Amino acid sequence: MILLDGTIVNVALPSRLADHLGRKRVFTAGLLGFAVASAAAGAAPTAQALFAARAVQGAFAALPAASALALVATAFTDPRERRRAIAVFGALGGAGASLGVVPGGALTQWFGWRWCLLVNLPIALTALLGIAVMPAACSNSPSWHRTPATRRTSCPHWSPSVSETVPASSPS
Repeated sequence: MILLDGTIVNVALPSRLADHLGRKRVFTAGLLGFAVASAAAGAAPTAQALFAARAVQGAFAALPAASALALVATAFTDPRERRRAIAVFGALGGAGASLGVVPGGALTQWFGWRWCLLVNLPIALTALLGIAVMPAACSNSPSWHRTPATRRTSCPHWSPSVSETVPASSPS
């Protein structure tokens, strides 16, 4: 029951938001909210402020978690490249989850526990810069905003590869 509820809250609801509001928009909002909540938690003057900021951080973390894979899947149109991109996505997620304890320990040891929260700011900024260069056609805009001609699951004007994520030139 607890796992079922966690799946509904952390995946199903944010995925539905991404489907209705646009994946790129939900991903960006989640990153921004997560970064702001991380800064608030890192600067929290009291335990209550820390707990509140961490709760907000968790709520915003669900948004990019649910829409990131969908963005990867729609940005890579070639099936071979898509498989490779999803494999890299999964490998990076697994590596981050398993290796995160080492940098977390180092940050705590050398800089203090607050830096375990503040380290999210440059990471979120880097991700926001990356999403900013993604063409709008790849963001899978909200379903109510799309026309029949734009209801695609692929990104026609962007053909990134895992080793090179430079937008292709648009056809004239």
